[in-house]
Amino acid sequence: MSGEQDGVMQKPRKLPKAAVKQLIDYCLKKEQETGVSATKQMKEYLLLMKKYVEYFFSEDWPEKTVNTGLYMGDDEWDFVFSTNGYWETRERFIVACLRRNITQGEFCADRFDYDFRANGYLFCLGCVVNDATKLRDKILIFDLYQRENEAKVQSGEASESELETWAHNRKPENVRRDKMLDVELRLYEEIGRAEGKICTDNNRCRCPYKAKSTKLADCGGTAKKIWEFVEFYDEHWNGSLYSTPSAKARQFYHLDEPGFMDVTDYDDIITACSDGRMIKIKKEYDDYQEGIPY
Repeated sequence: MSGEQDGVMQKPRKLPKAAVKQLIDYCLKKEQETGVSATKQMKEYLLLMKKYVEYFFSEDWPEKTVNTGLYMGDDEWDFVFSTNGYWETRERFIVACLRRNITQGEFCADRFDYDFRANGYLFCLGCVVNDATKLRDKILIFDLYQRENEAKVQSGEASESELETWAHNRKPENVRRDKMLDVELRLYEEIGRAEGKICTDNNRCRCPYKAKSTKLADCGGTAKKIWEFVEFYDEHWNGSLYSTPSAKARQFYHLDEPGFMDVTDYDDIITACSDGRMIKIKKEYDDYQEGIPY
C-alpha cells in the first residue's frame, strides 16, 4: 500500500511479512474452529486495513509487542466510537484490535483474541440483556429449589440442613432480597428493553441484535443506574444482617429513620423516579461516593 496524495509522496504502508504469515495462520485456525472461510476472513481484515488506512498505518510498527494494557486507550476508544453506526463501530473495533497486536516480527494471535473478548465485552457498555439472561436462570433455579425444599419440610422428610435453609430463606431480609431479584429483572426487561431477548456471548461485536445494540446500551445504562440507586437505598436505609457500617461510615446510613421507598415494588420504584425520591437517593449516593471513609 503506497501512493501519492496532494502531490506529496507518502511513505510505503506495508504489513510486516512475518505478521502477514501469522495472520493467515490465525485465519486458518479460526476456519477449523468456526467454519468461516480463512480466505473470507483474511480478505475482510485486509479490506478494513485499507478502508481505515490513515488510522491503521498512522505509526511505525514496534519492534516487539508493547504492553498496551488490558484495555484499549482513549485514542483507540475515540477511533472506535467516532461513529454512531453499529457496523462501522464493529469495523473500527476490529481494526483497532489488529493494529495493537502487530509488530515488525509478529501478529500476536492470543492477545488479539483476548482484546476482542475483553474489549468487546467492555463495549457492551450499559446493555443489560446478558444480565437479564443470567437473572432469569438464577430466579428459575432458585424458585425450583425453594419449591423442593418447601415440599420436603411439609412432608417431614427435610434434613437438618434443609430445615436450616428453609428457616434462613424466611428471614425478612432474605425474603426482601429474593423479591428484589424479580424487581431487578423487570427493570432490565422494561426499562433496559431486554424483555424477550437473550445474550450469552456478551460481546458487542457479536451482538445478536446488531444495530439495536446502541439503543440497548443506552436504555440498559439507565436501568443499571436506577438499580444501583435502589441497592444503595436498600443497604443504607434497610440495612443488612451480614454487615455493619463502621463508625466513620454511619453518617451515610439512615437505619433508624423511616423508609420512603419499597424496594420490592417495581411500580413504587418507577414512581420514585418522577416524584423526587430517587433524586434524594442520588444526592445521598453522590455524597457517599465523595466521602467514603476507608
